[in-house]
Amino acid sequence: MPILTVSAVLVWLGPDGALSEQILQVVFIGLAGLTVPHMIVVTHENHHRRASTAPDLS
Repeated sequence: MPILTVSAVLVWLGPDGALSEQILQVVFIGLAGLTVPHMIVVTHENHHRRASTAPDLS
């Protein structure tokens, strides 16, 4: 599926293959929009696992 998407984008760009600055901004903002929530979930899960596997000192 990703190969088809990349191929479609390359065909859409035409023979010169120039990416405009706006397209690059959208891509990087989109990646950040996906990465930040993912890292929040990963951090939360790591804290949860550490808390559940911590030795009981009582």
